[in-house]
Amino acid sequence: AEYFGLQNQTVAVLVNTDRNILLRYPQAPLEVGAALSNDLAAHVPGVRMVDPRQCYEYQVRNIYWPTDRASNIARQLGVTRLIIVELNEYRTTEPGNNTIYQGQVSTAVYVAETDGPNPDDFVYETISQVTYPKEPVPVPDVQEVTIRKGMLDRFAASVGRRFYDHTQERQ
Repeated sequence: AEYFGLQNQTVAVLVNTDRNILLRYPQAPLEVGAALSNDLAAHVPGVRMVDPRQCYEYQVRNIYWPTDRASNIARQLGVTRLIIVELNEYRTTEPGNNTIYQGQVSTAVYVAETDGPNPDDFVYETISQVTYPKEPVPVPDVQEVTIRKGMLDRFAASVGRRFYDHTQERQ
């Protein structure tokens, strides 16, 4: 692990993205938040995750949340750790080619310790980019939901492992 500060904490994951991703994949923020939340809940000792649907609903009700202070968001959600995922890329097909599936998720991830001495500052940040599958697949050979699930699982494992000890897989 790179950061152990989620252990025995109450944590919310909020996903911020741009309009282009939302227009093509309106489910992306909820799916990304749920994938990471589920991975953390399964592997981080003592962590209590806010339901991803509650986080998503908070974002929908508070459209200007990205401009708010981390401490204020955390207070409203009742958490001591706030994870912000900046979703920079989310796609299931090759750019410009809707006949080939190869999903990609690129993010910047930030953590605020909102019960600490600097509750509005990020104490940890990392970037992640995952591709699924490794080799492109023609559209008729697989369903898009399979590609989304695979890339979300790979994303959650890639980011989640930075918050708990694990054994490295050999390539």
